[in-house]
Amino acid sequence: MLRRYRIIGMLVILLLLMCSCTVAVNDTKAGEPNENKEGFDISSFSDIRNSAVKSDFISDAKEGDYESPIHYNGHYDMDCDSNPDTIAVTFTRPTDDVKSSVVVNDKTLDIYLDDPLGVYMIDLDKNDAFVELAIYDGGPSGDPNMKFYRYIGSEIIELGAIHDTILINGNGEAITTYQMVNFKPAVPLGYYEIKDNNLVFHRVPISDALNKEYEVPEDMEGFFKEMAEIPQDFIPTFTGEEKTILLKKGDEITLENIHVTEDVPYWYEVKLSDGKRGALYFWMGD
Repeated sequence: MLRRYRIIGMLVILLLLMCSCTVAVNDTKAGEPNENKEGFDISSFSDIRNSAVKSDFISDAKEGDYESPIHYNGHYDMDCDSNPDTIAVTFTRPTDDVKSSVVVNDKTLDIYLDDPLGVYMIDLDKNDAFVELAIYDGGPSGDPNMKFYRYIGSEIIELGAIHDTILINGNGEAITTYQMVNFKPAVPLGYYEIKDNNLVFHRVPISDALNKEYEVPEDMEGFFKEMAEIPQDFIPTFTGEEKTILLKKGDEITLENIHVTEDVPYWYEVKLSDGKRGALYFWMGD
């Protein structure tokens, strides 16, 4: 499980982007609920790596050593009180007696990681007085996520985790490709908001995203079951009744409905460019 982070972790100090703990004034209020609006404008969101801040973490990882714990040590003013905080992160194998942990000054938080790959400082919300510690985890079976930690002086708080590729707007909100319709233009099904020291997920109405044409961003293989009318109790199967379909980059497809399970697109009610209607779905995992 820990096969990759030994090397990748050494690259963390290459993130040399500037940051300030001063609270900025912004026209968009951080954490403002958006459940009542149709759709979600993603033009103000960018790759989370753009919000990485310069840090002095030093790692003792050794290439080829897959048994020893890895320690990251550094300093950063996480709670923006003008006093640099001493930060120590320990990665261990999940089977080790010693747990992985985050230590800030005299506070310790034991954590669980499947495949830790690196440590970063991320400014999730430029309007608040915190800069978060982020740990990139490869997940239990190649399902990557990033876990976020906040130091408030009296304790270390785990805000939560977000899967897959993450985009943020710098105002405490984040969206992820894990909960996104990945046709062009992309359609997020919701967003995360930092609220009461937790990452809270909000669903966004998608009615304005329906019955529109989208472009296939790259060659994609999926399953298609042609049906003039899809039953309400339809469940995608892989029994052979459906047909494998190859969508080519640039193909146009009309999304007539998006069926969601656990906040993730499950299958799509579509009209293909040749006029055929039915259910389109993709392999969902192991």
